[in-house]
Amino acid sequence: FYTGHCPACHKDFPLWKVRNDRLVKFRADNGIEVDETVEDEAQRRLDLIKTAEKRRHPHPGQVRALIAPERHIVGVGPARAGKSFTLAMFCLMYLLIPGVEVWILARVYDDAAPEFDYLEGFLKTLLNPVTKHMVTVSIDKQSGEASITTRWGSCIKIKSGKAKGSITGRELEFAGVAEPAWVEAALYEEL
Repeated sequence: FYTGHCPACHKDFPLWKVRNDRLVKFRADNGIEVDETVEDEAQRRLDLIKTAEKRRHPHPGQVRALIAPERHIVGVGPARAGKSFTLAMFCLMYLLIPGVEVWILARVYDDAAPEFDYLEGFLKTLLNPVTKHMVTVSIDKQSGEASITTRWGSCIKIKSGKAKGSITGRELEFAGVAEPAWVEAALYEEL
């Protein structure tokens, strides 16, 4: 259920369609079975999330958002409904694409700390036991920003609303907003 991303044409394609002789030999030498092939993008996303988070599973409202083909999605709900969990799942799906930049905009880092913690947990589960070799985490509480950088060139950043000048002029694969009611309305114009 993994896809490869072509940086030239910006298209995603199922990795199982790519012939990799070294991978075939490695699997044969180690007795590893080939993963099942999933062509449905919605099912691929859900399978990835199930692999990244073993204990919690998205409820029906979250599933509708996660498999939606629309480009812009607004998620609302009461406290403890899973909004932060859903935003972190979206960020994870985009973070796994090589060479992309993903942002979570928040008033301050503490407003996006739950999403950041979920992301760290997802990556620890997916990349266990080599997580520390695959991702670098940095948190700067003074500026209110944090980041996770991967070995495959992707980066997710918590961007603080305090640093207005730092949130313009970037090409992003995905941008989410943590606690949007607390973010100044003028910041949405800069994003």
